[in-house]
Amino acid sequence: MDNVQTANTIKDLCRARNITINTLLTDCNIRKGLIYDMEKRDKTPSPEILERIADHLNCSVDYLLGRGKGFLPERLQEALGGMTCEEFAQRFDYKPKIISDYLEGKRKPLNATLFQMATDLCVNPEWLYGFDAPKYKKPTPEDGGGLSEKDVQLIAWFRSLPPEKRKAILMLGEAPEGLDE
Repeated sequence: MDNVQTANTIKDLCRARNITINTLLTDCNIRKGLIYDMEKRDKTPSPEILERIADHLNCSVDYLLGRGKGFLPERLQEALGGMTCEEFAQRFDYKPKIISDYLEGKRKPLNATLFQMATDLCVNPEWLYGFDAPKYKKPTPEDGGGLSEKDVQLIAWFRSLPPEKRKAILMLGEAPEGLDE
């Protein structure tokens, strides 16, 4: 097991979920020096600790350990659902050249970028990364699931806006007509 890579994956997942490493470790009842020990002392956490972290981060232990096939460009192409890389890049504020490089297999996204793309495309990040996981993950109350159809439509509408419009809406508290019913 590559402890440094596993530590980096844990840090990337925390960043993608907007939580700190300390919050993760506290919530999982794990001592604070775990990541340091993994990175600097090459210490391997117990299976129980890895399981607690994976459960809290809503991923598999295999994902933490990097046991997937790796990023698969064809899965990103499938997730785009006919959208060109330019359309995707513009719609979700990515650089077209980078998305094109991902699709051509010239580079692999960082875990945090992969999670953001999966969120934008409404697919399971583990599936996008090449694991034998369902393409769409059924939402649960723990990960913010249970959204109404109206909520899903609002999210899709908001994501379709240019970045500057999204920022203005967030700053001004505007909402599209008919959503306050």
